[in-house]
Amino acid sequence: MHKQPRIYESLLRLYPAAYREQYGGQMVQTLQDMLDDAASRRQRTGVWLRVAMDVPISVARAQLSYTGDSMRTETPLYMKQAGLAVAGLIAPFFLIVIINGLDRSMYGRELNDTWLWSKPALMTWALVLPGLAMLFATVSYARFASAKSDVHWLRRALNVRLSWPVVLPGIVALGILLLVALHDSAHCLVGNPVRIAHNPHQTLQCVSRGFLGGE
Repeated sequence: MHKQPRIYESLLRLYPAAYREQYGGQMVQTLQDMLDDAASRRQRTGVWLRVAMDVPISVARAQLSYTGDSMRTETPLYMKQAGLAVAGLIAPFFLIVIINGLDRSMYGRELNDTWLWSKPALMTWALVLPGLAMLFATVSYARFASAKSDVHWLRRALNVRLSWPVVLPGIVALGILLLVALHDSAHCLVGNPVRIAHNPHQTLQCVSRGFLGGE
């Protein structure tokens, strides 16, 4: 009998706890039996190669399955609804960026001269909607973390397994806001004379688009 594979037992920690409790012992025993039946070192190496290829797929499948079950039974309804609302608020940003990229690659043109790049429209889909998404996600997450429960509020706040429907799109919304804030176009929109003075090319683009009043 081969010594119980400690490495495989460590890999089992990647599975959900409930999954390990139900199937962990059986999985370890199955591997042990396969190693015992291997007649040579080459065959044992083949067993471990199969394990190396199977574990990532099996872990991903188990995590998705148990996460989905937890979301259906444990995640509050308002968190699911908030997650959909936040995702809907940031969707226009990605939709317009994708359309612009396709238009550029297929026809060699961009949407810069369309109404989508006018100042009111650009402010809406690149700043206002992501800002509302970030605010909505923050409020929903705060409500979830502070809700009355037998679980300590900090432990509840760190329970990403239940809060990810809001946390994930909220992080994406924050990323959009940071991207917009650090992009040169943001200084066009707010008319920041200090920033544009250091970038003549960007200044000409701002003037051509009318963001600086043509000055």
